[in-house]
Amino acid sequence: MTDGKKQDFEILVVDDDKDLCHVIVDTMTEQGYRATFVETTEEALKKINLRTPDLLLLDLEVPAMGGFVLCQKIHENPATKRLPIIFLSVRDSDIDRKTAMGLGADFYISKPFRRSVLLKEVENLLTRKPAPDELIGPSATHDPVRATHGADVVRATHASPLQTPALAPRLKALASWSAAHKKYSIPSALAVTAMLVAGSIWFYHAVVTKVIAEKTGVDGAVSVNVIEAAFAPFQDVLSNIGTIKGGSEIELRFQTEGNIQHIFFGNGDAVKQGQAIAVLDQTQSKIKLDRAKQEYFRYEKLYALGGVSKDKLDEAKIQLDYAQSELNKTVIRANQDGIFGGRDASVGEFVTPQKRIGTVVSINNVVVNVGIIEKDIDKIYPDQKVIVTVETYPNVEFKGKVKTVDVIFTGGARTAEVEALLPNEGKLLLPGMYARTKIVVYEKDSVLAVPNDAVEKTEGGHQVYIVNAEGKAEARAVEISYVSLVNSVVASGLEGGEKIIIQNPQDLKAGSAVKIADVEKPVTEASIPDGMQGGPK
Repeated sequence: MTDGKKQDFEILVVDDDKDLCHVIVDTMTEQGYRATFVETTEEALKKINLRTPDLLLLDLEVPAMGGFVLCQKIHENPATKRLPIIFLSVRDSDIDRKTAMGLGADFYISKPFRRSVLLKEVENLLTRKPAPDELIGPSATHDPVRATHGADVVRATHASPLQTPALAPRLKALASWSAAHKKYSIPSALAVTAMLVAGSIWFYHAVVTKVIAEKTGVDGAVSVNVIEAAFAPFQDVLSNIGTIKGGSEIELRFQTEGNIQHIFFGNGDAVKQGQAIAVLDQTQSKIKLDRAKQEYFRYEKLYALGGVSKDKLDEAKIQLDYAQSELNKTVIRANQDGIFGGRDASVGEFVTPQKRIGTVVSINNVVVNVGIIEKDIDKIYPDQKVIVTVETYPNVEFKGKVKTVDVIFTGGARTAEVEALLPNEGKLLLPGMYARTKIVVYEKDSVLAVPNDAVEKTEGGHQVYIVNAEGKAEARAVEISYVSLVNSVVASGLEGGEKIIIQNPQDLKAGSAVKIADVEKPVTEASIPDGMQGGPK
């Protein structure tokens, strides 16, 4: 399918996992599709009623009514009963699959899933040409086919080649003929019926034989998908959503009470260290300062003439300094370069030292705070690489490092706060922006990685199946050095260019003849889905 044709298709994602929604929408957009997401079934129904998408990617446990109920409602509506639906769920039971198929879903993919699997099923479904009499909904006939290992995909085949031939019209014709020839009706009907049954059995046998041949090959070879082993950069990340904050945020308050006379800056204005930000009414403070000056000058002259003691002069100087200090308290000055924001006062307003006037934020460097769940916190440590993107500049990556890792878990989700520091030379990152954050927990310049569904555990360690020069499956012992949620890094046992069998069929054995149905691209840094994190083996 060309990118031009893909732009004609609109995909709606319904899932309460916002991070995953962003990943799926970005993936579909990169492929040329138009994609959006909602987080509840109510929002989904509203959006579908306004404009029916071409495909629905639906989570099973989305609030509030759940994926099954939403699927049923969609297919009960004549206007949307033909809307294709792919279920995405962490639930992996046969009951859930059969229920989804019975409600009219087209596919069922178990989480976690590989990006290539989802894209392949989406493209297959959007390019599928339905038969004129095809029904998509609870009344459709489904033939679930389950893939083995890895991401489980259940496909509902709406126009199966194994569907029963149209016997009803033939039997009806037979009944009419028998009625017209009553003399011969019973023996003739029996004979013709026997012929029809024999023909149907022959038809089924032929179709089943064809399907088996297509799946296994005429020579009995097992049909397999493979991936070509190649050394490439590999990166595993923890993805999260955080908030940008200034590298240093200083709240501004007056040190005395009074009425605000001037505020010289508005939100977003750049300020320099030492500049006056706001001023209180200084009338009384200036009067007191003038009096203190006059008193001091008078004592200074008297002291020069010997009319007063040094103590009296010093006391007058203290009073002068105090009056100057009180006047200074009526002015707020910036104590760092930055941006003025969060203005929370107006000219003429009476304020006290407890009242915040605004904040000066330094944005030469910014920080981003994210919450990391308990099971992943041991993967995070200071100075790890952090990659951040924001909605304003979606194609720009801002890079920094982990600064601090909190040791206290808070909230219902039991997360610990991780703070990352990012240089902000172009001043593009501003406080309050939502930041899509990737913390790099594993990174190598050149490794050989394979999907997890290609790796099997053995008593001695791990093994994969490769396709050897004779076209047969060969078991190969491998050493695994790192496992992410979807891929495994192979330290030894494989060579570049070898073809590794993925999604191993149940009937695959060492020595089995195989037929390659599809060759996937090698695992590289770019092919690793966001949020698919793992840990050391």
